[in-house]
Amino acid sequence: MGLSRSTKRAIFFISDFILLQASLYAAFSLRSGTGPPAHYLKESWILFVLLSLAYIPLALAFRIPNIKLGAFEDSAVLRIGLFAVVLSLAAMFLSYMLKLEAPISVPLIFGGAIFGGN
Repeated sequence: MGLSRSTKRAIFFISDFILLQASLYAAFSLRSGTGPPAHYLKESWILFVLLSLAYIPLALAFRIPNIKLGAFEDSAVLRIGLFAVVLSLAAMFLSYMLKLEAPISVPLIFGGAIFGGN
């Protein structure tokens, strides 16, 4: 493709950031069993913002943008798995602390979607 390593890393980082939003929305949709989960989203919009802010330092800490897709080895899968677990726990913690009405299964579905999407 001719892109530099840093450009590829930035593209990967941005696509993961978008995936985070899509995964959280999908978790709410799957849990509510309807198309757009309007009831939950009205109250839980802050969760999207806070998880987006948490994503940046967590992705850098787990070196998610540095994973080489051509050499996807066990350590990379482990890092992505731990990253998904930490994001899922952060979603649980934030939902509890902010007293959101979101069901507890939403962060679990979200974690699975993040792991599967990466």
